Amino acid sequence: MFKNMKIGLRLGLGFGMLLLLVGILVGVSYQKLQGLDYMVNKVVNDRFPNMLHGKEI
Repeated sequence: MFKNMKIGLRLGLGFGMLLLLVGILVGVSYQKLQGLDYMVNKVVNDRFPNMLHGKEI
């Protein structure tokens, strides 16, 4: 299948696939960072102040 294609077309397809994979990686990484941001904010703004308040009593 690939033997009949010109080298430019093969290189273009390979580069396109690479860009697609990088785009997927960026999307998944962004989603995971949003989840991490949510958890850090929950600890900093909710759990840690409650712990300090409980320690004062």
